[in-house]
Amino acid sequence: QTCCSARHSLCITRSGGVYGWGEQALTLLGMDTNVATPLLYLNGKGVQCLAACNTHSVAYNTHSANVYAFGLCGSWLGFDDDDESTSDCTSTFGVVKLDAFVYHHSLTVAAVDCASHYTLVLLSNGCVGCCGVNKHGRMGAGSAVHQSSRTLWSEHLYDIVRISAAPLHAGFVTASGRVFTCGNGGDNRLGHGDTTNVYIPKLVHAMRNVKVREIECVAERSYVVSTSGHLFLWGRDPCSSSSSKQTHFSPFVYRAPDSLRVFNVTATQEFCLIQTMPVIRDREGKCRVIRKNHCKNGIIDEQSEEGTCQRRKQSALHHAYRRRTEQCNHKRKDHV
Repeated sequence: QTCCSARHSLCITRSGGVYGWGEQALTLLGMDTNVATPLLYLNGKGVQCLAACNTHSVAYNTHSANVYAFGLCGSWLGFDDDDESTSDCTSTFGVVKLDAFVYHHSLTVAAVDCASHYTLVLLSNGCVGCCGVNKHGRMGAGSAVHQSSRTLWSEHLYDIVRISAAPLHAGFVTASGRVFTCGNGGDNRLGHGDTTNVYIPKLVHAMRNVKVREIECVAERSYVVSTSGHLFLWGRDPCSSSSSKQTHFSPFVYRAPDSLRVFNVTATQEFCLIQTMPVIRDREGKCRVIRKNHCKNGIIDEQSEEGTCQRRKQSALHHAYRRRTEQCNHKRKDHV
Protein backbone atom coordinates (compact mmCIF):
# COMPACT_ATOMS: atom_id res chain seq x y z
CA GLN A 1 0.00 0.00 0.00
CA THR A 2 1.05 3.59 -0.58
CA CYS A 3 -0.35 6.88 0.71
CA CYS A 4 0.77 10.46 0.62
CA SER A 5 0.07 14.05 1.57
CA ALA A 6 1.32 17.27 0.02
CA ARG A 7 4.39 17.06 2.27
CA HIS A 8 5.35 13.37 2.58
CA SER A 9 4.72 9.83 1.34
CA LEU A 10 4.56 6.37 2.92
CA CYS A 11 4.47 2.80 1.64
CA ILE A 12 4.38 -0.79 2.93
CA THR A 13 6.25 -3.61 1.19
CA ARG A 14 5.03 -7.19 0.88
CA SER A 15 7.43 -8.20 3.62
CA GLY A 16 5.85 -5.67 6.01
CA GLY A 17 8.52 -2.99 5.88
CA VAL A 18 7.33 0.62 6.10
CA TYR A 19 9.17 3.33 4.15
CA GLY A 20 8.77 7.09 4.11
CA TRP A 21 10.13 10.18 2.42
CA GLY A 22 9.41 13.90 2.51
CA GLU A 23 9.51 16.37 5.41
CA GLN A 24 11.32 15.20 8.53
CA ALA A 25 8.60 16.50 10.88
CA LEU A 26 6.14 14.02 9.32
CA THR A 27 8.42 11.03 8.70
CA LEU A 28 10.51 11.46 11.91
CA LEU A 29 13.60 10.54 9.90
CA GLY A 30 15.65 13.43 11.23
CA MET A 31 16.03 15.09 7.84
CA ASP A 32 14.10 15.93 4.72
CA THR A 33 14.64 13.30 2.03
CA ASN A 34 13.37 12.32 -1.41
CA VAL A 35 14.61 8.74 -1.04
CA ALA A 36 12.39 5.98 0.37
CA THR A 37 13.86 5.30 3.83
CA PRO A 38 12.82 2.58 6.32
CA LEU A 39 10.80 3.83 9.29
CA LEU A 40 12.55 1.71 11.91
CA TYR A 41 10.20 2.76 14.72
CA LEU A 42 7.43 0.77 12.99
CA ASN A 43 9.49 -2.44 12.74
CA GLY A 44 7.82 -5.44 14.34
CA LYS A 45 4.50 -3.65 14.78
CA GLY A 46 2.68 -5.80 12.20
CA VAL A 47 1.45 -2.76 10.31
CA GLN A 48 -0.76 -3.50 7.30
CA CYS A 49 -2.52 -0.21 6.56
CA LEU A 50 -1.54 3.46 6.37
CA ALA A 51 -3.18 6.86 6.13
CA ALA A 52 -1.46 10.23 5.80
CA CYS A 53 -2.25 13.95 5.78
CA ASN A 54 -0.39 17.24 6.08
CA THR A 55 -0.12 17.12 9.89
CA HIS A 56 0.34 13.45 10.76
CA SER A 57 0.05 9.80 9.73
CA VAL A 58 -1.47 6.64 11.18
CA ALA A 59 -0.49 2.99 10.84
CA TYR A 60 -2.54 0.00 11.99
CA ASN A 61 -3.45 -3.65 11.59
CA THR A 62 -7.08 -4.71 11.15
CA HIS A 63 -6.47 -7.77 13.34
CA SER A 64 -5.63 -5.72 16.44
CA ALA A 65 -6.74 -2.61 18.32
CA ASN A 66 -3.39 -0.83 18.11
CA VAL A 67 -3.20 2.38 16.10
CA TYR A 68 0.17 4.10 15.78
CA ALA A 69 0.16 7.85 15.15
CA PHE A 70 3.14 10.02 14.29
CA GLY A 71 3.82 13.50 12.97
CA LEU A 72 3.33 17.01 14.26
CA CYS A 73 2.39 17.17 17.96
CA GLY A 74 -1.26 17.86 18.64
CA SER A 75 -4.59 16.50 19.78
CA TRP A 76 -5.03 14.76 16.41
CA LEU A 77 -2.54 12.06 17.50
CA GLY A 78 -5.05 10.80 20.08
CA PHE A 79 -2.62 10.46 23.00
CA ASP A 80 -5.16 11.79 25.54
CA ASP A 81 -2.66 14.38 26.76
CA ASP A 82 -4.74 17.56 26.93
CA ASP A 83 -3.50 18.17 30.49
CA GLU A 84 0.16 17.79 29.53
CA SER A 85 2.29 20.58 28.13
CA THR A 86 3.44 19.92 24.56
CA SER A 87 4.80 23.38 23.82
CA ASP A 88 8.35 22.02 23.44
CA CYS A 89 7.23 19.16 21.19
CA THR A 90 7.47 19.44 17.41
CA SER A 91 6.85 15.89 16.23
CA THR A 92 6.45 12.54 17.92
CA PHE A 93 5.33 8.89 17.69
CA GLY A 94 3.00 6.87 19.91
CA VAL A 95 -0.09 4.68 20.27
CA VAL A 96 -3.58 6.16 20.02
CA LYS A 97 -5.29 5.65 23.38
CA LEU A 98 -8.65 3.90 23.08
CA ASP A 99 -11.18 3.31 25.84
CA ALA A 100 -11.16 0.13 27.92
CA PHE A 101 -14.34 -1.25 26.31
CA VAL A 102 -12.39 -1.77 23.07
CA TYR A 103 -10.03 -4.25 24.72
CA HIS A 104 -12.65 -5.69 27.08
CA HIS A 105 -14.83 -6.78 24.14
CA SER A 106 -11.83 -7.86 22.03
CA LEU A 107 -12.66 -5.37 19.31
CA THR A 108 -10.27 -4.56 16.48
CA VAL A 109 -9.70 -1.55 14.28
CA ALA A 110 -11.51 -1.85 10.95
CA ALA A 111 -10.24 1.39 9.41
CA VAL A 112 -8.54 4.68 10.26
CA ASP A 113 -8.52 7.86 8.21
CA CYS A 114 -7.05 11.28 8.87
CA ALA A 115 -7.04 14.82 7.52
CA SER A 116 -5.29 17.96 8.69
CA HIS A 117 -5.60 18.21 12.49
CA TYR A 118 -8.02 15.31 13.14
CA THR A 119 -8.38 11.52 12.99
CA LEU A 120 -11.29 9.09 12.55
CA VAL A 121 -11.22 5.53 13.92
CA LEU A 122 -13.66 2.77 12.88
CA LEU A 123 -13.99 -0.31 15.08
CA SER A 124 -14.99 -3.81 14.02
CA ASN A 125 -18.39 -3.40 15.73
CA GLY A 126 -19.26 -0.37 13.58
CA CYS A 127 -18.54 2.34 16.17
CA VAL A 128 -16.72 5.52 15.11
CA GLY A 129 -14.27 7.48 17.24
CA CYS A 130 -12.58 10.83 16.60
CA CYS A 131 -9.87 13.06 18.01
CA GLY A 132 -8.32 16.38 17.06
CA VAL A 133 -9.72 19.78 16.15
CA ASN A 134 -13.48 19.77 15.48
CA LYS A 135 -13.39 22.57 12.90
CA HIS A 136 -16.85 23.23 11.37
CA GLY A 137 -18.09 20.03 13.06
CA ARG A 138 -16.11 17.75 10.74
CA MET A 139 -15.50 15.22 13.54
CA GLY A 140 -19.26 14.82 14.11
CA ALA A 141 -18.81 15.32 17.87
CA GLY A 142 -21.30 18.17 18.22
CA SER A 143 -20.94 21.94 18.40
CA ALA A 144 -19.82 21.90 22.05
CA VAL A 145 -16.56 20.07 21.30
CA HIS A 146 -13.80 22.25 19.89
CA GLN A 147 -10.80 20.00 20.41
CA SER A 148 -9.97 16.71 22.11
CA SER A 149 -6.85 14.55 22.33
CA ARG A 150 -9.01 11.80 23.82
CA THR A 151 -10.85 9.59 21.36
CA LEU A 152 -14.55 10.50 21.48
CA TRP A 153 -17.14 7.94 20.37
CA SER A 154 -20.16 8.99 18.35
CA GLU A 155 -23.60 8.29 19.78
CA HIS A 156 -25.22 8.95 16.41
CA LEU A 157 -23.29 6.52 14.21
CA TYR A 158 -23.56 2.74 14.35
CA ASP A 159 -23.11 -0.19 11.95
CA ILE A 160 -20.60 1.91 10.02
CA VAL A 161 -18.45 0.07 7.47
CA ARG A 162 -16.72 2.94 5.62
CA ILE A 163 -15.26 6.28 6.77
CA SER A 164 -13.63 9.13 4.91
CA ALA A 165 -11.96 12.25 6.34
CA ALA A 166 -11.49 15.48 4.36
CA PRO A 167 -10.05 18.82 5.52
CA LEU A 168 -13.48 20.39 6.06
CA HIS A 169 -15.94 17.47 6.26
CA ALA A 170 -16.29 13.73 6.76
CA GLY A 171 -18.47 10.93 5.39
CA PHE A 172 -19.72 7.59 6.70
CA VAL A 173 -21.44 4.56 5.12
CA THR A 174 -23.55 2.07 7.07
CA ALA A 175 -23.82 -1.67 6.52
CA SER A 176 -27.19 -1.08 4.85
CA GLY A 177 -25.62 1.34 2.34
CA ARG A 178 -26.83 4.65 3.77
CA VAL A 179 -24.61 7.76 3.72
CA PHE A 180 -24.05 10.29 6.52
CA THR A 181 -21.96 13.47 6.35
CA CYS A 182 -20.95 16.29 8.68
CA GLY A 183 -18.76 19.39 8.67
CA ASN A 184 -18.58 22.50 6.51
CA GLY A 185 -21.56 22.72 4.16
CA GLY A 186 -19.94 25.14 1.71
CA ASP A 187 -20.15 24.18 -1.99
CA ASN A 188 -22.78 21.60 -0.95
CA ARG A 189 -19.95 19.19 -0.15
CA LEU A 190 -22.22 17.49 2.41
CA GLY A 191 -24.96 16.67 -0.11
CA HIS A 192 -27.85 18.11 1.90
CA GLY A 193 -28.83 20.67 -0.73
CA ASP A 194 -27.61 23.71 1.21
CA THR A 195 -24.43 25.23 2.62
CA THR A 196 -25.23 24.89 6.33
CA ASN A 197 -22.58 23.47 8.65
CA VAL A 198 -23.56 20.14 10.23
CA TYR A 199 -22.11 19.22 13.65
CA ILE A 200 -23.88 15.86 14.04
CA PRO A 201 -23.65 13.32 11.19
CA LYS A 202 -26.75 13.71 9.02
CA LEU A 203 -28.29 11.30 6.53
CA VAL A 204 -27.93 12.32 2.88
CA HIS A 205 -31.60 12.01 1.92
CA ALA A 206 -30.90 12.38 -1.80
CA MET A 207 -29.12 8.99 -1.66
CA ARG A 208 -31.64 7.15 0.52
CA ASN A 209 -32.84 4.96 -2.37
CA VAL A 210 -29.31 4.06 -3.49
CA LYS A 211 -27.23 1.43 -1.72
CA VAL A 212 -23.69 2.75 -1.32
CA ARG A 213 -20.54 0.69 -0.84
CA GLU A 214 -17.67 3.24 -0.94
CA ILE A 215 -17.19 6.92 -0.06
CA GLU A 216 -14.38 9.40 -0.71
CA CYS A 217 -14.47 12.93 0.71
CA VAL A 218 -12.06 15.57 -0.56
CA ALA A 219 -11.72 19.32 -0.18
CA GLU A 220 -14.81 20.63 -2.00
CA ARG A 221 -16.79 17.53 -2.92
CA SER A 222 -17.82 13.99 -2.01
CA TYR A 223 -17.82 10.83 -4.14
CA VAL A 224 -19.77 7.63 -3.48
CA VAL A 225 -19.89 4.33 -5.35
CA SER A 226 -23.13 2.34 -5.42
CA THR A 227 -23.37 -1.44 -5.26
CA SER A 228 -24.57 -1.36 -8.88
CA GLY A 229 -21.26 0.18 -9.94
CA HIS A 230 -22.23 3.82 -10.49
CA LEU A 231 -20.20 6.81 -9.33
CA PHE A 232 -22.07 9.73 -7.70
CA LEU A 233 -20.71 13.19 -6.94
CA TRP A 234 -21.96 16.27 -5.11
CA GLY A 235 -20.24 19.57 -4.41
CA ARG A 236 -17.78 21.45 -6.64
CA ASP A 237 -17.34 19.73 -10.00
CA PRO A 238 -13.62 18.89 -10.49
CA CYS A 239 -13.94 19.38 -14.24
CA SER A 240 -15.31 22.92 -14.01
CA SER A 241 -13.00 25.87 -14.58
CA SER A 242 -11.96 28.20 -11.78
CA SER A 243 -14.14 30.91 -13.28
CA SER A 244 -17.35 28.88 -13.69
CA LYS A 245 -17.11 26.87 -10.43
CA GLN A 246 -20.01 24.54 -11.24
CA THR A 247 -21.56 23.06 -8.11
CA HIS A 248 -23.85 20.01 -7.90
CA PHE A 249 -26.51 20.55 -5.23
CA SER A 250 -27.96 17.09 -5.90
CA PRO A 251 -26.05 13.86 -6.59
CA PHE A 252 -24.62 13.87 -10.10
CA VAL A 253 -24.09 10.48 -11.75
CA TYR A 254 -20.93 9.79 -13.73
CA ARG A 255 -22.15 7.02 -15.99
CA ALA A 256 -19.49 4.53 -16.99
CA PRO A 257 -19.76 2.59 -20.29
CA ASP A 258 -22.13 -0.39 -20.21
CA SER A 259 -19.13 -2.72 -20.28
CA LEU A 260 -17.68 -1.31 -17.03
CA ARG A 261 -18.67 -1.01 -13.40
CA VAL A 262 -17.01 1.28 -10.85
CA PHE A 263 -15.90 -0.43 -7.64
CA ASN A 264 -13.58 2.13 -6.02
CA VAL A 265 -12.61 5.80 -6.18
CA THR A 266 -9.62 7.72 -4.84
CA ALA A 267 -9.46 11.49 -5.13
CA THR A 268 -7.61 14.63 -4.14
CA GLN A 269 -8.45 18.29 -4.57
CA GLU A 270 -6.95 18.30 -8.06
CA PHE A 271 -7.84 14.94 -9.61
CA CYS A 272 -9.80 11.70 -9.25
CA LEU A 273 -8.80 8.07 -9.92
CA ILE A 274 -11.61 5.60 -10.63
CA GLN A 275 -11.15 1.82 -10.57
CA THR A 276 -13.50 -0.25 -12.71
CA MET A 277 -14.08 -3.87 -13.65
CA PRO A 278 -15.50 -5.35 -16.88
CA VAL A 279 -19.00 -6.83 -17.12
CA ILE A 280 -20.87 -8.98 -19.60
CA ARG A 281 -24.55 -9.60 -20.15
CA ASP A 282 -26.12 -13.05 -20.29
CA ARG A 283 -28.91 -14.15 -22.62
CA GLU A 284 -31.51 -12.69 -20.27
CA GLY A 285 -29.78 -9.29 -20.35
CA LYS A 286 -28.61 -9.52 -16.75
CA CYS A 287 -25.28 -7.95 -15.92
CA ARG A 288 -22.47 -10.20 -14.73
CA VAL A 289 -19.28 -8.78 -13.23
CA ILE A 290 -16.06 -10.54 -14.21
CA ARG A 291 -13.63 -10.95 -11.35
CA LYS A 292 -10.47 -12.98 -11.09
CA ASN A 293 -10.47 -15.67 -8.46
CA HIS A 294 -7.58 -15.63 -6.00
CA CYS A 295 -7.03 -19.36 -6.50
CA LYS A 296 -3.69 -20.49 -7.86
CA ASN A 297 -5.25 -21.88 -11.03
CA GLY A 298 -6.35 -18.36 -12.01
CA ILE A 299 -9.94 -19.38 -12.79
CA ILE A 300 -12.22 -16.44 -13.56
CA ASP A 301 -15.50 -16.34 -11.62
CA GLU A 302 -18.71 -14.76 -12.80
CA GLN A 303 -20.58 -12.87 -10.09
CA SER A 304 -23.87 -11.05 -10.36
CA GLU A 305 -24.32 -7.52 -9.08
CA GLU A 306 -25.85 -9.04 -5.94
CA GLY A 307 -22.57 -10.83 -5.43
CA THR A 308 -23.90 -14.37 -5.91
CA CYS A 309 -21.16 -16.65 -7.19
CA GLN A 310 -22.12 -18.65 -10.29
CA ARG A 311 -19.01 -20.80 -10.64
CA ARG A 312 -20.27 -23.83 -8.70
CA LYS A 313 -23.55 -23.91 -10.61
CA GLN A 314 -21.83 -23.54 -13.96
CA SER A 315 -19.25 -26.16 -13.00
CA ALA A 316 -22.00 -28.65 -12.06
CA LEU A 317 -23.83 -28.02 -15.33
CA HIS A 318 -20.58 -28.42 -17.25
CA HIS A 319 -19.81 -31.82 -15.65
CA ALA A 320 -23.39 -32.98 -16.20
CA TYR A 321 -23.14 -32.02 -19.87
CA ARG A 322 -19.84 -33.88 -20.21
CA ARG A 323 -21.29 -37.02 -18.63
CA ARG A 324 -24.30 -36.87 -20.92
CA THR A 325 -22.09 -36.41 -23.97
CA GLU A 326 -19.88 -39.34 -23.01
CA GLN A 327 -22.95 -41.59 -22.53
CA CYS A 328 -24.25 -40.62 -25.96
CA ASN A 329 -20.87 -41.33 -27.55
CA HIS A 330 -20.73 -44.80 -25.94
CA LYS A 331 -24.24 -45.59 -27.24
CA ARG A 332 -23.25 -44.55 -30.73
CA LYS A 333 -20.17 -46.78 -30.64
CA ASP A 334 -22.25 -49.75 -29.42
CA HIS A 335 -24.79 -49.14 -32.14
CA VAL A 336 -22.09 -49.10 -34.83
